[in-house]
Amino acid sequence: MNRRVERLTSQIERELATILQQKVSDPRLGFVTITRTEVSNDMSFARIYYAVYGDEADVRETATALDRAGGFIRHLLGQTLGTRLIPELRFEYDTSYQRGMEVIGMINELDLPDDEADEPAPEGI
Repeated sequence: MNRRVERLTSQIERELATILQQKVSDPRLGFVTITRTEVSNDMSFARIYYAVYGDEADVRETATALDRAGGFIRHLLGQTLGTRLIPELRFEYDTSYQRGMEVIGMINELDLPDDEADEPAPEGI
C-alpha cells in the first residue's frame, strides 16, 4: 500500500468516527464501531468494516442505516478530507468481532473444578 492510500485510510477512519457520533442522527445506528478500513490502490472506493453491540436485529438495522446514510457520510467526508476525489463507501459487517465475542463467551462458560479454582498458580509460571 502506498503512502497516499495509507494516509487516506487513516483520515477516513478518524473522520468516520466523528461523523457517526456527531453528524448522523439515525437512531438505528446504536453502538457502532469502525473496526478497520480498506481503500483501493486507485482510491476509488473504501470498504468500511464495522461492529455492532447488540443482537441480529441491531446488526440489520445498523446495516440499513449505514447504507441509507452512505451518500451523506461521503459528502461530509468530502468536506473534511481535502482530496479531489472521495472514494465510494461500502459498509460491511465485521464478522471477526462477533466470532471473538463468541469465543470469549465459550471461555467464560468453562467450569473449573472448585478445588482448582481456589488453588494459587504454581510458582515459576
